Amino acid sequence: MVAAKVTVENVFTTANRIVEQGEKPTVLKIHKALGVGSYSTIQKHLKAWEESEAGQVAMQAALPEEITLPNNAQDAMGDAMKIIWSAAQKAAHSLIEKHQLTIQSDHEEQEAIVREVLNKVDVTEQRLKETEARVRQLESERDASIDERATLRQQLDASQLELSREQSVNKEKINQYAVEMASLNAQVDELKQALTKANDNLSSSQHNLIAELAKHDESKQQLASVSAELKASERLLGNFESQISELKVSNREYSDNVSETRNALTDARVSESALGAELKDARDVIDELKVQLTESHKMLNELKADNVDLRQALDGEISTYLKSLSS
Repeated sequence: MVAAKVTVENVFTTANRIVEQGEKPTVLKIHKALGVGSYSTIQKHLKAWEESEAGQVAMQAALPEEITLPNNAQDAMGDAMKIIWSAAQKAAHSLIEKHQLTIQSDHEEQEAIVREVLNKVDVTEQRLKETEARVRQLESERDASIDERATLRQQLDASQLELSREQSVNKEKINQYAVEMASLNAQVDELKQALTKANDNLSSSQHNLIAELAKHDESKQQLASVSAELKASERLLGNFESQISELKVSNREYSDNVSETRNALTDARVSESALGAELKDARDVIDELKVQLTESHKMLNELKADNVDLRQALDGEISTYLKSLSS
């Protein structure tokens, strides 16, 4: 419970008004008149009023007048009883007021202590809630960490098993690749030998072709020579026939010579036919050699293409093998 704020002016004004009413101002009376304020604040301001000049004047005015003894003892006794009663009443009021002030002060202190304790309780409860929440969070994190550790352990075991399997598979692949590499190297060696043999065959074919071309050139030269001789013989035969026509009547023996010459010409023609056949055979051989040379070139190109494909396949296998080893 928090009391309303009370000013010095309010307390001074209220105290003066109580004095004007013929009463002594007290904390209870001022509090009752104001209706607000704490007793400790009113008491502080009231003390300041009592120590001021206006307060002292008012306090003196509020004291009872000097006692005068009347002529009548009974009246004197009654006045004395009134004075005693008034003094007792004031003393009682003063005592009660002090007691109430003490009680109020104790009450306010207890309220302050209670408020402080309640604040501490609230803070403690809040901290307790926060601690409980933190504990629950830590327990949840602990459970999550345990689950995560179990999961990681399972993953680790699975990874180790998978790694062992992969290592085994890689070893098998390495052995397989080694076997394949040996087989491919053997194939490469065979292809190299075949290529060398094909090159040798090609060289031999080229030499044969050159020899046959030389023979062909020689046959052409011989054919040209035979043709020239044939033309010369034909020209000579013409001359002989004209001479024979002119000398036929006169020289029988010359006719025999002409017959012999014709026979020689026939032999020459036969020789020309034989040379033409040989030339045709030479041309056939040349064509056959050309075909063989074409086939040799084709085989050589095929071997080169196979060699390139094989080299690319080897490079691809080697690259794949190296990548698998690096991974």
